[in-house]
Amino acid sequence: SSYAGGVRVPGVIYAPGHSTPGVSNEPIITVDVFPTILDLANIPPSASLAAVLDGQSLVPLLKNHKAQLNRDAIYFHYPHYHSEGAVPHSAIRARDWKLIHFLNDDHTELYHLGQDLSEKNDLSKSQPDKTAELLAQLDRWRHSVQAQIPPKNPNYDSSQPTHISSKGSPTPLRQIDRERIAGN
Repeated sequence: SSYAGGVRVPGVIYAPGHSTPGVSNEPIITVDVFPTILDLANIPPSASLAAVLDGQSLVPLLKNHKAQLNRDAIYFHYPHYHSEGAVPHSAIRARDWKLIHFLNDDHTELYHLGQDLSEKNDLSKSQPDKTAELLAQLDRWRHSVQAQIPPKNPNYDSSQPTHISSKGSPTPLRQIDRERIAGN
């Protein structure tokens, strides 16, 4: 999930001799782990590796908990349906702002995490300029990484919980129930 319960979890790093105890509020992402390990081991990445390395070393945060990494945003891309109800989406977290773009029906949700950490107040309609700005930034990122965008599913009904069929496409649960009753 791109909501707080799926992406907002604590990260703990124990690096004796490289860090001071404390808490940083800087958003990080799993792709930061590899560059951090390289940095802690004092291994500079080769030029070819550095060219494709997505993350950033977290060592500056280990030394100064108030530091910020040199990036404008972190990005998430989930181009799949999931049997637990997740639908294809992408998201951008730009400091206190988070925008989620749902690819199945092209709607967006916008949250100001500094004021609404539980993501209960969608601001996409009341903040159209911020929504458009972050969606454009997300689109540029998706283009730059050649993110796969799934084709629209004409059978998707957002009002129905879904189940992934053995054919790999989401099927509304009510349809599955009807099929079971009919003996299919």
